[in-house]
Amino acid sequence: MGDMIPESTRPVRTMVVGDSMSQGREGDFAWRYRLWQWLTEEKINFEFVGPYEGTKTPDQPRPPQPPALKDDPLPAPDMPIDHGGYAAGVQFNSHHFSVWGRQATQCKDLIEEQVARFRPDYLLVMLGFNDMGWGVADAENTLGAMKKLVDNARTAKSDINFALADVPMRTPIDGAEKLPAMVEEYNQLLRTSVPKWSSSESPVELVEVRRGYHCSQGSYDGLHPNALGEFQIARAFSRTLSRKFRIGNQDLTIPQEIPQRPTPVPANVVAEAVPYGISVKWDPVYGAIGYDVRIRNNDNLPWKESRTDVAQYNSTWTQEGQEYQYQVRTFNGEGLRSAWSHTVSATAHPKTALGPRKIITKPDLYQVLVKWEEPQGQIEVDRYEIILVDLSLPGSFPTAMALRETATTFTDLSAGHRYGLAISTWTNYGGGVPTGGRSFIAGNGKPPTPTQLQVEVQNSITVHLKWEESKGAAGYRVWVRSLVERSDFVEDGETEFAEYGIAFLMPGAWNFEFCVSAYNGSLESERSGSIIPLRGDTESR
Repeated sequence: MGDMIPESTRPVRTMVVGDSMSQGREGDFAWRYRLWQWLTEEKINFEFVGPYEGTKTPDQPRPPQPPALKDDPLPAPDMPIDHGGYAAGVQFNSHHFSVWGRQATQCKDLIEEQVARFRPDYLLVMLGFNDMGWGVADAENTLGAMKKLVDNARTAKSDINFALADVPMRTPIDGAEKLPAMVEEYNQLLRTSVPKWSSSESPVELVEVRRGYHCSQGSYDGLHPNALGEFQIARAFSRTLSRKFRIGNQDLTIPQEIPQRPTPVPANVVAEAVPYGISVKWDPVYGAIGYDVRIRNNDNLPWKESRTDVAQYNSTWTQEGQEYQYQVRTFNGEGLRSAWSHTVSATAHPKTALGPRKIITKPDLYQVLVKWEEPQGQIEVDRYEIILVDLSLPGSFPTAMALRETATTFTDLSAGHRYGLAISTWTNYGGGVPTGGRSFIAGNGKPPTPTQLQVEVQNSITVHLKWEESKGAAGYRVWVRSLVERSDFVEDGETEFAEYGIAFLMPGAWNFEFCVSAYNGSLESERSGSIIPLRGDTESR
């Protein structure tokens, strides 16, 4: 037994405090299990303690759910958060205090109660990624939360020991370009702070997870550990326990052969038409990280792939009478997928409602007013879903909100950013195909009329239009009229750029007249001066 463990028949009580990387998901071995194996092999008299035992409770298949209304109460959890199982054959004293999504910022306020309840001798803490990765805190504030966690744990038990892990470096992802530098800053701050926090009564030691856990090979998604990563994290903790606390005589050794997650082809795949579109179901694969689903609506079209976490895929926004084909495979991380299942198909007969009519968006310096009219027909509308996406941020995820009224105002958008907007009608059958509104630039009003319109005749029936950009315009409408038919101007199309091509101008491009207007949402400028092309010439207005 290590020198730091008092000679006693009482086992050393150890609490693992962490987030998703420590709790794990169904089918994981979990690094906690690998550490348990090592402690057992080292003949340490210990026990894991904490309020939870299992991995994250797996999500269950269900139909598409409407977005919550602003005043809806938060749904009460319908089951405990730790009912997920471990890999086949894994049985151990698995108590812990680790939860998916947990932040050091949250845990600092929870740890005192848990330490008072379970009286651990050691806290093995692996937190901080979610604070920085989710934008909750910067490096300094994450460190401050970790220091408060240490202080609050000591309030409940003054002689508690700490093994504090630094934060692993996940693989790069779009939209998180600032994260690597933030993680490095936090890890350096933690390294220099740990000796200052330590005391003879309550030692604090660093666990170098960042150096030992390699997310490129050791994770299934760039962050969460696979079977190899579980060993790597457990080894990092074993090093600190054996070298700093003298628990155990040698570090954990990673075996040459790492068990592979079972990845069979999904069985009993069935597709059926339902009121919201088409539902595809199959037998769950125990421990599957997810499933790839590919879809097409014509044998001659390429497949489109999607992914789901549960053994069900919901096709929404389908077309009446259209047949859709599906194949499914098990996904257990990059490079670990099953073969595709056989093809199943179903013909859609959706009963969902059309989107609302006449969407109007009116931006100004401080807010954006959005209003619309109800869909046509006798429809019992439950709510509307407003889908908003920041088009100025590459990779930005759409946000959704719900309301029962037919108007709302946005006041917290980023000025100068271009936004796309669509609205879906929800009934008891589900959400229907959204109606799109015009894009808009927040913080701007009505744009000026476009100027310097030029037309280049590329061939006898094709022209290319260019004009000077209108400041604050989210897009442009291009207008055309036939000189032969002496028609009024009609819209040919819209573009977000200050140029536009038109083809198939029969009986010749010089028989047409063109002009352009600029818009910002529903606010539109006057039309520009019109232009009639001459054969082979370029003119401007």
